[in-house]
Amino acid sequence: MPVLDFDLKEVLIRPAAIFEFEEIRNLWSAFIKESFPEATPKPMWWWVQAEEKAISPNYCIFVPIIPDVGIVGFAESLIVANPTFGRIERFIGPGYIKPEFRKTGIHQKLWEIMIEDSKLRGVKTVTSTAYPNMESFWSEFGFILTNRNIEKDI
Repeated sequence: MPVLDFDLKEVLIRPAAIFEFEEIRNLWSAFIKESFPEATPKPMWWWVQAEEKAISPNYCIFVPIIPDVGIVGFAESLIVANPTFGRIERFIGPGYIKPEFRKTGIHQKLWEIMIEDSKLRGVKTVTSTAYPNMESFWSEFGFILTNRNIEKDI
């Protein structure tokens, strides 16, 4: 991989604009191909779902942007009320950083911004899917493994 010449302080992380969704959809497809090659979702599946949720103030896709490069990743999130525990939670879905920008601190900065945004919105708990290969990353942020999603094809 080429040596990257950028300053992490210059990386802007902000909510994505609707006009950026197609670019993010392409990143989503790259994420699926890389992480779950056996899964082959139709490209429009995520696009339609995200576009429908985008009108909600509780849904947000955060994007890291490098000046003169553009969007280099994403992470989506949804704020919900959890009546079981009587608290507001933010679920942060899968995030993706382009391979050439990994291990640069961008992913960590992305999570720090999302956690800070969560605090500002009154969120008391942040959750995410516990992919086994990411447990050490989560522990660096103080996350603890509480449970895993289960599923059954029917």
